[in-house]
Amino acid sequence: MTTQPGAMLVHPYEAAGLGKAPFFVVGVEERRGPITIRTSDGIETQVGAPGQPMGSCQFCGTGIAECWSIRSADGKQFIVGCECVRKVAAKGSPLRTEFEKHLRERKRKKDAARLLNRTVAARVAWTADSGLLADRKHSNPYMANSRGLTARDEADFLLSCGGGAGQTRACWMIERAAEEKNSVRA
Repeated sequence: MTTQPGAMLVHPYEAAGLGKAPFFVVGVEERRGPITIRTSDGIETQVGAPGQPMGSCQFCGTGIAECWSIRSADGKQFIVGCECVRKVAAKGSPLRTEFEKHLRERKRKKDAARLLNRTVAARVAWTADSGLLADRKHSNPYMANSRGLTARDEADFLLSCGGGAGQTRACWMIERAAEEKNSVRA
């Protein structure tokens, strides 16, 4: 917000002519090269290097890959980068609240995808070696002594029934056992 003596507070987006406050996040899109465009004569061509940001912030003009669509109260829609949203959105404003919600959701999806990839890799190692972790005791003494369960049983349970933390623990157990087994062979 800009302040001048005797003047009302004006949102930086409003001062830049992008619309009237308040502003809301409409969506987020990743734009990285190469992208396919259609020329005026109907020919499709690819532009941009792999990974090159293919968007442009309408507030500061910087090239951006993460394009945040923002809508103003008067219905205008424009694209800005995450840094411009972070810098101008006041704490507690609708724009900041929605921005942080989108960031949390994106992080959750990214973490879930990372865990899925790690779990798949652990299951491959798991299936390839049926003796992996079978010679170790379950981490819970009751399960190990009274029930006779092994670390393999624990990892199997965590992979199939555990939440994110349990699956991560199982992956860690499998990865560590596979590394130890490979280092003994070498």
